Amino acid sequence: MPSLDRPSRQRHGTYRLEIVRILLVQGLILVAVSIAALYYISWSSDAALAEFLGAMSNQSPQPPKLTQSVKSRKMSVSKT
Repeated sequence: MPSLDRPSRQRHGTYRLEIVRILLVQGLILVAVSIAALYYISWSSDAALAEFLGAMSNQSPQPPKLTQSVKSRKMSVSKT
C-alpha cells in the first residue's frame, strides 16, 4: 500500500512533465515577445526615417546661398 505522505513515482514523473511543459510555454512566449519587439523596432525606425526624409523633401532642394557684401574702403596711408 502506498504511503499517503509521499507521492508515488508515477505522480512524481507527472510533475516533471508539467514543469517541462510550463518551461516550454514560457520559452515560446519569450521568443514571440522578442520577435514582436524586433519587428516594432524595425517598423518604428523605418517610420522615423520616412518622416525625416519627408521633412527634408519639403525644404528647398538647394541650400540657401550665403551672401555677404563687402564694402571697400580706401585707406589712406600717410608717411611721416
